[in-house]
Amino acid sequence: MYQEALTATVSHEQMTPLNSILNLTDLIKEESQESLNPDSDIVVISKTTMESWILQLQMVFSSATMMQLMNKSLLDLSDISGHSFEAQLMKVCPMQKISEVANIF
Repeated sequence: MYQEALTATVSHEQMTPLNSILNLTDLIKEESQESLNPDSDIVVISKTTMESWILQLQMVFSSATMMQLMNKSLLDLSDISGHSFEAQLMKVCPMQKISEVANIF
């Protein structure tokens, strides 16, 4: 029962980052198509537009990272339930991990 509740929760929680990914990539696609001039092979993109795309792509990356972490956690739980989980220890830099978490948000 716990696993079903967790699966439902994770599925629901994945919709938020997935919606961000879809909306932001669609916005970038629309903005890039507006930058194209059908009468010329030259594409002119303003610095403001490029900075906006970079920010949006950073949000897309953060959303995808969040979804990946949720999926890994769900798979780990499945492995634990199936008694096939193997713990893997690794050294990490706490400040780097804090920075990564902050970047997600």
